[in-house]
Amino acid sequence: MIPQKEEYLWKRKNPLLKALYKIGLEFHLFTKPGARKITADILRGTANAIAPEPDGITLQGRLKDVVVDQATEEK
Repeated sequence: MIPQKEEYLWKRKNPLLKALYKIGLEFHLFTKPGARKITADILRGTANAIAPEPDGITLQGRLKDVVVDQATEEK
């Protein structure tokens, strides 16, 4: 079966279509106030999750503690 033209372009990962899609998405995110606010909230939330707490515990440290706790509970 011969694939449809649009389906074929996306499957072979055309770099020009990817670039145009990215430019369109960025244009939408930076020109619409609502989209800009949502994007900022997501980035801020991610930064807060990754940033160390005042007591110095990082996200990596917290995840390590959870994994170690689960491993000790299983034994």
